[in-house]
Amino acid sequence: MSDNLSPYNANQYESGIQKTMPFYETFYSETISLISYLKPDVKIWLDTGCGTGSLISKAYPVFNKTKFLLADPSSEMLEKASENLKVIPQSQLETIGSIGTEQLHTLDMGSNKPQVITAILAHHYFNREERNSATKKCYQLLADGGVYITFENIYPLSDTGKEIGLGRWKSYQQSQ
Repeated sequence: MSDNLSPYNANQYESGIQKTMPFYETFYSETISLISYLKPDVKIWLDTGCGTGSLISKAYPVFNKTKFLLADPSSEMLEKASENLKVIPQSQLETIGSIGTEQLHTLDMGSNKPQVITAILAHHYFNREERNSATKKCYQLLADGGVYITFENIYPLSDTGKEIGLGRWKSYQQSQ
């Protein structure tokens, strides 16, 4: 039984997802590149659905003055993130807790609103209404002029799109 919504336990998440998800590493590198361009001096960055902390571990060398806030519905994923992010000073890393994006409205950020919020592969488990609600909550928490970035699995609208997507995914997984 998994300790989160993915098919992989927190200890196997990274190796499992990299074998399953094409362009997984690209999601992170493109996110960091985009933030480097748009918000190079970001003070506060909230990663909701942070998983094992992989995005933040890749971001920290580039944004080593940023305070990172972590949220994930799985306490096991947050524990793994804490282990993986030990190199980040405690003053720059705060675990908000086992909280999903849909519950972020309970946070009172005051004047310390994040300039960046990321939700990488965090909302595709929701139905359309829940995704919309989670996205609205991210925008409500975001500082004025802030940046919200999300990457998600999508479901193609046509049978041809489904066939192509599933065929490419199958080929990727077989290559792994």
